[in-house]
Amino acid sequence: MRFFLIVFKKIGIFIIFLIVCLVLSILSREFLTISNLINIARQASILIIVSTGLTLVMINGGIDLSIGSVAGLSGAILGYFMDTIKIDLGISLFVALLIALLIGILVGLLNGFVITKTGIAPFIITLAGLTIYRGVVYLITRGRPIHNISSTLTNIGRNYFFKLPIIVWIAIIFIVIFHIILSYTLDGIRIRQIGTNKEAAAFNGINVNKYTVLTYAISSLMASIGGILLFGRLNAAAPNAGNGYELDIIAAIVIGGGSLSGGVGTIWGTAIGVLITTIIRNGLNLLNINVFWQYIATGLIIVFAVIIDSYRKKIEEKI
Repeated sequence: MRFFLIVFKKIGIFIIFLIVCLVLSILSREFLTISNLINIARQASILIIVSTGLTLVMINGGIDLSIGSVAGLSGAILGYFMDTIKIDLGISLFVALLIALLIGILVGLLNGFVITKTGIAPFIITLAGLTIYRGVVYLITRGRPIHNISSTLTNIGRNYFFKLPIIVWIAIIFIVIFHIILSYTLDGIRIRQIGTNKEAAAFNGINVNKYTVLTYAISSLMASIGGILLFGRLNAAAPNAGNGYELDIIAAIVIGGGSLSGGVGTIWGTAIGVLITTIIRNGLNLLNINVFWQYIATGLIIVFAVIIDSYRKKIEEKI
């Protein structure tokens, strides 16, 4: 029994991934086509990029519900500068990108600062951020998409490199970078220690507040990058861009081995978790499942993720 528990803990996510792929390949002939697999990879890439930062936050023992709104905010800011005042101010694409990313970082710093200084639960602070930043997006876009902005970003969002979408390569690069940070650097080790036991980490001289602010800043930065890439893929800054990302990614992180209580998780596990949730949604579309049922399926995935988190904790206690 102990052997099977260890195996489930180590490779359970891959078993789930294979089962989902097997079931959908049986139910739909279109699932395993090259075009559909590339479409899945493209859809998952932006979520994976955004999820890398949130994975650090959750391993550190926090939660960030504002990432979807931050992604939308960055796209809206970029669209505004490129479309509305680019002639008056002569703002280049590089400067507009820099402004969008800097605002994303500032949002993360603000989240982290408020959380550490007030002691209010991250859930509450970032939930407030979710609605505030989304409101700003609607103000900037006036509730309408800003279209046809940048051919450069559109090329990045839609073109291919070595038969894979460029955006997929970008996601792979970020997976590798964050895996190295989390697994092989002192900062990554300290982030995990804080999530495991914040008091013990502080007792050992780790600046808990510093890493809390840092992880939220990184989370918002990655959300901004994801929002900019989504902007390029859609060739538009949509007012609802990134809506719901936070729930999808949190579920994916937990399914991939992370924990809602912190201290546990891997970047690779998160990436597989994102692929699983994306594949399920893709499969529902291929099977022509009504969109209302898809909302129900999304909720069930979240419940499933929480059950997995609870079951994983029981396994760790037995091992």
